[in-house]
Amino acid sequence: MVKMKENNIQNLQGSPGPIGPSEIAKQLKKPKNTIQYHLNILKNDGKLSSENGKYFPNKTELKNMEEIENKIINLLSVEELGPNHLQQKLHFDENKIFSALHLLEIDG
Repeated sequence: MVKMKENNIQNLQGSPGPIGPSEIAKQLKKPKNTIQYHLNILKNDGKLSSENGKYFPNKTELKNMEEIENKIINLLSVEELGPNHLQQKLHFDENKIFSALHLLEIDG
């Protein structure tokens, strides 16, 4: 489920504007109702906003995630740490750490 949510965020980030679930479903080759379900979870989590049935990333949440990614990169450049140690050092909840790690992994 996390992978599906992250794929939805990536599709929205790469889009020039708000995008609907049908467009994302077509890109990911997944059923529209599955995409809609995950988009609603992301919206309820505050990661997305929507207007007229189209979704777009919540800029504040994206900025926060980018900040967490940068902090993780800085820590990992000095020492090897697992997710639990990153969570302890950065004082972010487990979901944010794993989301940031996943996004870093996707970005390479």
